[in-house]
Amino acid sequence: MSTPLLERFIGEARELLQGSASALLVLEKLPDDEAAINDLFRSVHTLKGSSGLFDFPALTKLVHAGEDVLCVVRTGQLPMTSQLVDMLLDALDQVGSWIDDIEAAGALRAGA
Repeated sequence: MSTPLLERFIGEARELLQGSASALLVLEKLPDDEAAINDLFRSVHTLKGSSGLFDFPALTKLVHAGEDVLCVVRTGQLPMTSQLVDMLLDALDQVGSWIDDIEAAGALRAGA
């Protein structure tokens, strides 16, 4: 079942995912780019907060884990490496797949 709030979430989630992926591509080349790190963090933080409005615990948990990693990167305790960029891009791909499921069925697929 789709609601106007869910439809808005889906659209905004896609925009946040696109912005996050763009920031990660910058960070792949410039791992210390503070503006890109902050942009990425804000997008993930917003996505986490928005997903919490709905009953999608797997999605919220994954995005929350990404936010936790980015907190550590922002404080300089963890460097942004190409391996970390790849892992974060994989996480974004998973979230994007789940957004597709939500748009198609109003829910995450079984096993999420």
